[in-house]
Amino acid sequence: MKISAILCAYNEGERIEKVLEILTSYFKFEDIIIVNDGSTDNTDEKILKFTDPRIKYLKNEKNMGKGFSMDRAMEEAASNIIFFADADIKGLSHNHIDKILEPVITQEKDMCIGMRDRNIYAIPGVLKYFTPLLGGERAIIKDLWKKIPYNYKRRFQIEVALNFYAKYFGKGYTYFTINVRHLFKEKKYGFIKGSIYRIWMYFDMIFAYFNLYSKFLFKKYFK
Repeated sequence: MKISAILCAYNEGERIEKVLEILTSYFKFEDIIIVNDGSTDNTDEKILKFTDPRIKYLKNEKNMGKGFSMDRAMEEAASNIIFFADADIKGLSHNHIDKILEPVITQEKDMCIGMRDRNIYAIPGVLKYFTPLLGGERAIIKDLWKKIPYNYKRRFQIEVALNFYAKYFGKGYTYFTINVRHLFKEKKYGFIKGSIYRIWMYFDMIFAYFNLYSKFLFKKYFK
């Protein structure tokens, strides 16, 4: 089966090279679509250092958000299996990619999420019942993406929508923790700006969660 990798980046000039080294040295990818989401730092310069012929480079003239960039990249992907990675991830390996892809390649699930390993996850049931399953490292089938309405392909609503549609309109999803790290928004952008981004992200996810589930439950019980 053909597999495409998608990497969306906004002002990740200090971090994106390490991720691209991992993606370009993973030879199972048919193509690697990179979206520079209106970066104002040297992200563009870092990306252009890589001359792998599988790379398709797209650039948004202004910052359009994660969901928009993912959707734009998806239109260019040559494969039905997609691997998403965050541009600021640290510690990603080929073994991680293999493990995330496996349940999707075998058609066991429509999506698999690599959750960053945190101490709180060691408490039984935390991941299953109390923690939203959000992770930039995930594999999906393109058909799952096509099921999601455009209005949920905005900013961070997309991750909640992917979980929802995989669970209720596909073969479901699975997850596991991987030993990787990423830079917290407060450290990346500064405390004030980073905190604003974090609040905005949580608002996006909560809005999508209640909007999706309220509509679904209404249709289910009040047909």
